[in-house]
Amino acid sequence: MEISIYNAVTAVIDYFANNEYFKSLLKVGWIYVIYCALHYCIPHIYTHLCVPMTIIGVLMSPFISQAPHCVALRWLLYNLGDNIKTMFMLLAGWFTNLLFANHT
Repeated sequence: MEISIYNAVTAVIDYFANNEYFKSLLKVGWIYVIYCALHYCIPHIYTHLCVPMTIIGVLMSPFISQAPHCVALRWLLYNLGDNIKTMFMLLAGWFTNLLFANHT
């Protein structure tokens, strides 16, 4: 029984290792992972640098929010989120094409 499971697992691994669709998905997948990691880290950086939790921070908030680094972090967060949404839609369309297209 173990030999047949081993053979099945080996066959699946070999199939994906030689599949061009899977190889291209892995190449694009790293970009998606990096974008998601940045999208997670940037709000924490923003709150640390641009939203001080003191009375002085509250008073300085209108000025700090327009500082170049805070503007850049907000821009980056917005655009990363938009790109993640676009990549997700592209991936969903690609999978839909794979499932429903008539490949002869």
